[in-house]
Amino acid sequence: MSDRRILVDARLPWGSGIGRYVRNILPPVAARMPDAAFTLLVAPADAVRAGEVMAPHANVTVRASPIRPFSLAEQLRLPLLARRYDLTWFTNYWVPLGWRGRFVATVHDLIHLDPAFPTSRLRRVLAARTFAKIRRDAAHVVFVSRFTHGAFTARLGPPRAASVVHHGIDHLGAGSGDPVAPRERFALVVAAAKAHKNLPLLLDAWARAALPDWRLVLVTPADDLRSSIDLAPVPGLTIRRGIADAELAGLYASAGFVIVPSRHEGFGLPLLEAMRAGAPVLASTAPALVEVAGDVPLTFVSPDDRDGWVVAIRAMAAGCVPLSPRQAAIAAQGHAHARGFTWARAADATARVLEAALP
Repeated sequence: MSDRRILVDARLPWGSGIGRYVRNILPPVAARMPDAAFTLLVAPADAVRAGEVMAPHANVTVRASPIRPFSLAEQLRLPLLARRYDLTWFTNYWVPLGWRGRFVATVHDLIHLDPAFPTSRLRRVLAARTFAKIRRDAAHVVFVSRFTHGAFTARLGPPRAASVVHHGIDHLGAGSGDPVAPRERFALVVAAAKAHKNLPLLLDAWARAALPDWRLVLVTPADDLRSSIDLAPVPGLTIRRGIADAELAGLYASAGFVIVPSRHEGFGLPLLEAMRAGAPVLASTAPALVEVAGDVPLTFVSPDDRDGWVVAIRAMAAGCVPLSPRQAAIAAQGHAHARGFTWARAADATARVLEAALP
C-alpha cells in the first residue's frame, strides 16, 4: 500500500454539473497515479454508483459520508480528517475554514459572490472567506476556464499556484457530428433550475416566439440541491429530471438546436456537449461560453436581451429544421472544435497538479 494518501472530497450530488466533472475525471486521474492511495468521500446516495465507477481502480477506496455540503457539520467535523492524509483535493471550492491540511481546490465559478445570486447573507460571507482561504492556503488552484481564473484574480488576488484545466466532454460518446443527421422539431436546454441559468427569461422568450409544432425540452438534475427557482408552465415545455448520459446523448443528437441561455457559467458543458454531437447551438454571451466556443461562429445573444432571444429562437428554428447550409457548416466546425476537449487531457493536467502538490 502506498504511503501517499490523497483524500478526494466529492460529496456534491453526482447528477449535478460538478458531479459530472467528478465522475468523469476521477477514474483517469487514479489511473495516472497508481502508487497513490485515494479515499473518495461521497454522499451516501452516491456510494453505490461511485463504487461501480471506481471499481477498476484498486488504489481507490469509496467512503460514504453523512456530512452534507454547505452544512455546519462540514465546517466543524470535516477538518478532523485532515491529519490522516498527505493531500486533499476539493473538487468544489467549499473548503472548511478550519482546514489545516495541505490541499488542492478546483474552482468552477464565483457565483456565490454575485450580489444577484439568491443565497443567504451568511452563505455569501462564508463564500467570500472560503475563496480568501483558497487564495491564501491552497497548494494549487485548478480553474475550469480562463474566465474563472481571471475573475478570481481580479477579485481576490492571485493564488499561490494555479492552472486552467478545461473539462473533457467525451463522456457522452464520440458523437457523430453529422450535420445532416435527421433532427426533430424541439429545442434542448440542459441546466439546473437556478437563477443564473436564466431560464425564466428563456421560457418567456420561447412563449413569445410562438413556434408552431416545436417543443422545448429542459433537462435538469434530479436533486433538490440544484434547484432554487420555480419554473412557470409554458405551452410545449417538457421537463426531464436526472436522465442517464445515454439518453442525454440521444437528445443532443436529435434536437433541432440546443439553447444555452446562462447569465453566468464557469465553463459550459452543455454548449460543448451539443457541439460534439453536431447540434446547432444558440448561446448567451456569458464570457466562459464565448471562451470555450473558440472561433466557431455560433449565434450569441446577450442574456438580458429579451427581444433578441425571441428573434434568435425564431431564426434558429427556421434555419435548423431543415438544416441550412450555413448552420450545417457551423455544426461541422463545432464538432471538430469540441473533439479537442477530452477527459484524458484534463486528467493528465490534474494528475500533474496533484503530484506536484504532494509533500
